[in-house]
Amino acid sequence: MSLPVNADSNKEVIKAQKEWLKTLQNVPPRKMIRIKAIEGSKPEEADPELYMWLPYPNIWHKITQPIYTRGILPNEILIDPDTPEWNVMKDGIEKLTGYCKKNNIPFIAGFSGGKGIHVSIFFDSCGVDEELEKGIEETGIDVLKTARRALVKALAAKAGVNLDDIRVDWGKINFNFESKGSQVRMFGTIRAPGQYKTLVDKIPNHKPEQYELPLIFPEKVELWEIEGTEFKDIVLDALRKEVQRAKKANEYTLNDADFTGIEIMKFPCIKKLFESGIKNNRYYAGVSVLLICKKCGISKEETEKHMRELFKTFPGISPAETELRINNALTMYETEKKFSCRELKDYFGEDFCKFSECPMKEKIDKEKKREKETPIREYGNFELYKWGVYYTKTDSKGNITNLRIIDEHTEIIGTSDNLDVDLEDTEVNKFTHYKLRTGDVILYPEHGELLTKAGIVKLIKAGMIASEGDYRYISTYFKHEMVRAKQECEKLKVCNKPGWKRNKSIFVSGNFAYSGQGVVEVILTNPITGQMYKTKGTLEDWLKPELIEWLGNDVARFVFYGAFACFISSYLGVQNIIISITGGTSGGKTLTASVAGSGMGKTGIDDKGESIVRAATITQAAAEYLSVSVNGHYIVFDDTTQGKDYSGLVYMLSNGRKKDRAPNSSLEGGEVYSASYVITGEQGLLKDSVTQGANGRVIEIKNTIESSPENAKKAKVIEDTIKVNYGHLTEPFLKKVFERKEAIQKKYFELCNRFRDEGKDIGGRIGDQMACICIAGEIIEEIFSEIGIPAKDPYVICEKVVDSNATSEQKREYWLRGLEIIYNEISTWTQEREVDGTLAPVLKCGKGLGGNYTGEWMNILESNIRDICEKHQLNKKELLEKWAEKGVTRVDKIGKDGKPKFSKAVLIEGKTKKTISFNIPKVLEILDLTQVEEVGKVSGLPSLSEAIFQEHVKNTSQAWKSLYGRQPIEGEEEDFCKMFFETYPQHKDYYSNTSVILEAGRSFTE
Repeated sequence: MSLPVNADSNKEVIKAQKEWLKTLQNVPPRKMIRIKAIEGSKPEEADPELYMWLPYPNIWHKITQPIYTRGILPNEILIDPDTPEWNVMKDGIEKLTGYCKKNNIPFIAGFSGGKGIHVSIFFDSCGVDEELEKGIEETGIDVLKTARRALVKALAAKAGVNLDDIRVDWGKINFNFESKGSQVRMFGTIRAPGQYKTLVDKIPNHKPEQYELPLIFPEKVELWEIEGTEFKDIVLDALRKEVQRAKKANEYTLNDADFTGIEIMKFPCIKKLFESGIKNNRYYAGVSVLLICKKCGISKEETEKHMRELFKTFPGISPAETELRINNALTMYETEKKFSCRELKDYFGEDFCKFSECPMKEKIDKEKKREKETPIREYGNFELYKWGVYYTKTDSKGNITNLRIIDEHTEIIGTSDNLDVDLEDTEVNKFTHYKLRTGDVILYPEHGELLTKAGIVKLIKAGMIASEGDYRYISTYFKHEMVRAKQECEKLKVCNKPGWKRNKSIFVSGNFAYSGQGVVEVILTNPITGQMYKTKGTLEDWLKPELIEWLGNDVARFVFYGAFACFISSYLGVQNIIISITGGTSGGKTLTASVAGSGMGKTGIDDKGESIVRAATITQAAAEYLSVSVNGHYIVFDDTTQGKDYSGLVYMLSNGRKKDRAPNSSLEGGEVYSASYVITGEQGLLKDSVTQGANGRVIEIKNTIESSPENAKKAKVIEDTIKVNYGHLTEPFLKKVFERKEAIQKKYFELCNRFRDEGKDIGGRIGDQMACICIAGEIIEEIFSEIGIPAKDPYVICEKVVDSNATSEQKREYWLRGLEIIYNEISTWTQEREVDGTLAPVLKCGKGLGGNYTGEWMNILESNIRDICEKHQLNKKELLEKWAEKGVTRVDKIGKDGKPKFSKAVLIEGKTKKTISFNIPKVLEILDLTQVEEVGKVSGLPSLSEAIFQEHVKNTSQAWKSLYGRQPIEGEEEDFCKMFFETYPQHKDYYSNTSVILEAGRSFTE
C-alpha cells in the first residue's frame, strides 16, 4: 500500500515522514532510529542538533522542513547504486527486484531524488544452533552485519547482478550494530528543486525531471521470512566463517596505539586508496583517510586537504559530489569513531592490507619486546622503558591492561631556577620549568603544562608522541617525575623572555645571563629570541675598514647609539625609543640600521624569523608579539609604505604594553616590553593629522649617506661581513653598564635637563629618549676607542638630532597643529550670498549649517568642531583649553562649578547656537597667513580659504622640487596636480587643475 502526499506542503511532508519513522521504529529489533535533519556541516549560530545524528523523537519539535536522512535498520538490506549511468543502474535493479517478485521476497523501491533507485529489504530473524550461539558470544561478531553482507551477495548472484557494475554503496551494508549506523535519504527529502525521494513500483526509462513523479510514501513494512529457506543456510554459513575468522585472524582497530607524527602514506592500505582510482564506496574511502589522519594527530584542516587530494584520484566524480561527500565525512572528525582495518577490508577487499609493511606491526613488536625487558624506572602502576611509558590499568572485574601512554623514552632531566621570579617572592615557585627529553626532542615545559590537559596537548604538538585521551595518566606520571627531578636533576637558569631580571641585577640576552658577577648560560623557553641575539664569527672580522668608515657618518653613529640605548631605557624605565630614518631609495638606510643591529645579533633577512631586521609590512599584532618576545632589545622595521599612517603602530610600540591585557603571569613578568626601534622609509612615519598619543614619540633623522657607486661597493662588503660576523658588542657594553649602574640614573637626569625644550611638551619626550641614547653613546664610544674605531662626541651628535626634531613641522605644539587641522577643514566650507549677490556672514558645510562670522570673530558650531576632532583623533577638551589660553578663542563665562565655558551662544539665522568663537586676526597671525581684501567681499573665510590654497600649492611645489630638483615640465602638469590633490583633498571641489598649475607657476617664480 502507498500514500500520496502533497509535495508543495512542508507540513504534509513532515507529517508523512514522522508516520513512516513510527512504522519503521516498530520493526524488530526496534533499535532507536536516528535522523539528520539538515544536510551538510553546521553553519555558525545554527542549531547544532539539526546537523547531528539524533533519535528522531528528541528533536522532532524543532523540525520545520522535510528532514534529510534516517538511520538504516540493522535488519534492513539497503541497496544504493552509485553509478551515474541510469541504464546500467536500471538493468541491475530491475534484475534484483524481478528476482524478488518471482520468489516472494518483499521489498520497497524508491527514486532517490538523485541518480538512482534505493531498494530496501527487511529480513526476519532465524534460529541458530547452540554451538554457533556460543561462538557468537565468545567473539562478539556483528550478527546482523554478517547476515546483510551474506544475503545481498546471495541475492545479487541469484539475480545475475554485478554489484560492482552498479557501484553498490557498501557503507549502507557494512555498518556496525554498536555504532550510530548508516543513514539513507528519507522519503520526501528534497535532493534538488522537485527531486524528492519517492516510492516507485516501476523503474522509469530515464532519470525523472523535477516534479515528474508524484510524492508517494510507503505505508507498511513486510519482513522477509528466511527461516526454512536456502537463505537461512547461507546466513548460518556466513556466521560460522565469521566466528572462525575472529578467533584466528589478527584484526586491528588501532584503538590503543598512538600514531602521532606518522605519515598516512606509511599505511599500505591508505596508500593503495590513493593509487587505485576508487569507483565504489568513495565516501568510505574518504572516511578511512579522515580516521587515519585523526589517529596520526593531523588537524581537521590538514585532514580536509588530504581528503581533497584523495578525491582527485576518483575517476568521473563531479565537484558537487566531491563537496557533498567530503562535508558529510568531515562530521566524523569530532566523533569517537576509530579507524578499523576490518572495515576497510570489508569495503575494499583483503588485498588492501599488507600487515608486514604496516606501522601497526612495529607497535606489536614493541609490545612483545617490552614483556622481556626490565623497566628503567617504576612508580606504582607506571613503568618507564627506553621505548616508552606504560600504565597498568585494572578494571572493576580485575582485568589487567597495559597501556602505552607515551611512545618514546620520556623523562625529566633538569629543573629550573626561573629568573623571571624575583628572589624576594617567596610565594611563587621558582621551579617553573623543567627540561624534558622525549625521544630525541628536548622541551622546556612550564610546571603547569606537565599537570593539565591543555599542557599535555601542547607537549604533543611540540613533538611528544602520545594520545590526548591519555592525559590523566600522563600528567600523573609527570607528577612522579617532578618529585624525583627536584631531588636528583641539574638546576638550570631559565626564563621566558630576555631583558632585565631580579630587581635589574641580571640582564638576559641571547642564551646568556649577564650580571656584575659575570656571564652564565641561560635557557630561553622562546628559542627564536636566542637565535636573534647571539654571537657568530669574530670581532676582528666584523671590523672591516669599510664598516669603520660607514660608522664615521653621524647618522650611522646615532643609529648605533639608539640601538644599544635599549639596554639603558629598559633599565631606567623610560618609554621605548623609536627612530625613523628617511631618505631616497638606495641610500643605505637599511644597511645603517643593520650595522647597528649587528653589534648585538643577527640582522640578515632570512626565512626563519630569526633576524633583528623585519619588514615594515608587519601587522600591529605581530609587531606587538615580537616586541614582547625580544624584550629589552633592538628591532628594525624596514621600508615603510608611502602614504600609510603608522601612528597606531608608533603609539603601541612606544607604550610598551600589550593592548587590553593586564599582566597576568608571574612566569612571564606580565605582558610589558621595552625596546629600541629603527623604522626606515622614504617618508616620515606620521601624517599631519597624527594623534596626540603618537606625536612626539618618534625621533626623526634624515639619511645623509650619499647614493653612489663607491658607497654601493662599500655596502656590499659590509653586508657580506655582518651576515657572518655579529653579536660581539653586547657583552662589553653590558659589562660597562654594570660597572656604572649607580651613576647611570644621575647622568640620565643631567642629560634630560640638557636636552629638554620646556617650551614644548614634545621637547620633554624627545629629551628623555635622547638622554638614554647619549648614555649609550658614551659607552659605545669607549668600546669603539678600545677596538680601534676613531671616537666621536656623542653629545654633539645627539644635540644636532634634538635641534632638528624640536624645530620640525611634525613636532609643532599640539594645540598649534590642531588649530591648523581645524582651520584646513573649515576653509573648504562655502559662504552664503544675499539676494543682491553680496556675501552673507553664514557658512555652510557638508552636513548643513557650519557657523557664521561677526566682525573679527568666526563662530563655528561646537558640534562641527567635535566632528572634526573625532575625524582626526584630536583631543577637543585639551585644544579648547589651550586655544583660550593663547587668545585664539573667547570664553563665554565662568560656570557654576567655577570652570570657564569655552562655547559661546551666538544667534545664527534666527536661532541661538552653541559655537566656538575664533579670533580671525589672531588665527591668521599664528598660522602665518595673509588675509586678502577684495572689493565687494566681506572680510572672512573665503579670502582665508584662498590664502590656504596658495600655501598648500607652495608646499607641493617645494616637495616636487625636493624630489626632482626642478619645476614640472610640459607633460608633467597632470602628475603635479595629482600629487597636490592627493595631499590636500579638501580643495578638489573648489579648484581645477588649471588653477593649481597657474598658482604653481607663481610659486616656482618666487
